[in-house]
Amino acid sequence: MFLQLLLNGIVLGSGYALISIGHTIIFGLMRVSNFAHGEFYMLGAYFAFTFLDLLGLPFALAFFLTIVCGIILGYLLNRLVFKYVRDDMTVNGLVTIGMSIFFTNLAQYIWGAQPKNLMSPFKSNTIFLGRVSVTPARLFIILASAVSLFAFFCIIKYTKLGKAFRATFQQRDAARLVGIDSERIYSVSTILGTVMACIAGALLGLAYSLEPTMGAKAISVSWAVVVAGGPGNFIGAITIGLLMGIIEALGGGYISSAYKDAFPFIILILVLIFKPQGIFSKGGSRMNG
Repeated sequence: MFLQLLLNGIVLGSGYALISIGHTIIFGLMRVSNFAHGEFYMLGAYFAFTFLDLLGLPFALAFFLTIVCGIILGYLLNRLVFKYVRDDMTVNGLVTIGMSIFFTNLAQYIWGAQPKNLMSPFKSNTIFLGRVSVTPARLFIILASAVSLFAFFCIIKYTKLGKAFRATFQQRDAARLVGIDSERIYSVSTILGTVMACIAGALLGLAYSLEPTMGAKAISVSWAVVVAGGPGNFIGAITIGLLMGIIEALGGGYISSAYKDAFPFIILILVLIFKPQGIFSKGGSRMNG
């Protein structure tokens, strides 16, 4: 039972890691308290549902178009909203709360309030790995999440764009003096963060039902991960995201599924008590991978 619950937790935690790393980059770099980030995850799931189920497109194309929609959404959000509310966390918090309500109601108006399921392109055959059973769809979620996170990490850690990200975060004015276009960096960061959330929605939609309010839990867990892992720390977001999913699965299996949503926040409370700066924080240096 333990190994089965552990595997289920890794599936869920993979999605949490994708959502949280997108939230981390927007909050850590731009100082935007994005309470609508969960709705980007929700919209990603519904984008995939539209392309896959309603339009009947092949899964690969539907997944690609979901990413394209995330890119467009991220670009428009930065140009029309985040550009004007950066750094003032009170204002951007209130604005993004309003965005969250707007997107939730928009999704309900377009797709309806009834829960929906993505049409899985994978066979429903169960794969047995010893005493652990898993479906091909859940294996795909784990692998696709790992590939997405690895690609994101490589971009931030080893590319010229990633160096510009870290420089802008550490000292914005100095970065501008050496020729870094901070506005371009902000735009790309919003796009990357939004795309990661949309990918999470498209992937977890293969295993869990879709509904317009699904973003509420996602943003709650995302904030817990960002705080526990340390704001702006990517390794922290990935590790704590996976841990949150595993704790939720184990807690629901061994204690009670009725309280499974509460277990990750127990970890958050303990972190705030014993290490409020975040488990992976390094003496004030953030966005350090």
